[in-house]
Amino acid sequence: MAKKSKAPRDLLAAKGDKLDWSRFNFLENLLVFCGLATRSVPPESGVQFQISSVVKKDGICLLFAIDRKRDPLMPAAGIKPDYLAIHVTSERCLCTIIEMKGRDQKNLEHGIDQIRALRDMLHKEAAERLPATCKIKFQGILLAPHNAQLPLPRLQKEAKAGFTILPIRYTHKAELSPYVRKLNALTEQYVHQKLPREKDELNLIEALLARCALDVRIKDDFHARHVRSHRERAGIYLNYAHPHGPAEVYLALAANNGRAVLAAPEPASAFVDEVRSELDRLKLGWAKRIERRTFAAPGSS
Repeated sequence: MAKKSKAPRDLLAAKGDKLDWSRFNFLENLLVFCGLATRSVPPESGVQFQISSVVKKDGICLLFAIDRKRDPLMPAAGIKPDYLAIHVTSERCLCTIIEMKGRDQKNLEHGIDQIRALRDMLHKEAAERLPATCKIKFQGILLAPHNAQLPLPRLQKEAKAGFTILPIRYTHKAELSPYVRKLNALTEQYVHQKLPREKDELNLIEALLARCALDVRIKDDFHARHVRSHRERAGIYLNYAHPHGPAEVYLALAANNGRAVLAAPEPASAFVDEVRSELDRLKLGWAKRIERRTFAAPGSS
């Protein structure tokens, strides 16, 4: 439980980087600890990639580290991919699972299994914990160097079953923004584009989600009502500190199969309006389905 003397901004500054399975479920751990403050990744297996900041103009695009080495989101002994890119527009939520591999065909085929493993986990978790109105599509990218031996029969089999994993062979830093913003076809050829990366890569919503999730839950009136009505921990419940406003301002996000609710203490209701305004600016029409709530600010009791 968070100390009452600490403002949410202080809690954010003291946030750890270790997944917390005693407090959070799979989706919550993903959202709290795995979001990256940048959309550029270091090299691995001779390849690397970035997602240009141009994506911040057309919705929400977040990059998550899945294989966190000593603290992976998926079981350490199991199979897991490297990254997940989530791109959200008014039409849908597109999850692109990215695995980085070397030239060996056997390893590339294993990469398909790694991508599928996260796809299956996300499909299950979303069905159990997110509103049924969420329209989520899944695809994969297998990133490898030039001259990699692609497992084409296996990729074709997956595509015929309805799951496209696009192989991209590029030895330098690949630009993946065109390939995480749309549904890909297996027959597509990678075309490298030199696209900008602004110093501030993220828009307001992306910055809030990637940088401001708290690793504790603030025990306020809204939390108490939520806990009483969801004892089996269905759905998700997270708190976010204000990225640039007063230190005591924060949001609560609660979601389950039926609905999503964005809430804040009454003095911070303007923060909710700011978030809703940004969602409208990005033309995320589904945001109108998010309910808005205010509640009494936490007291000293």
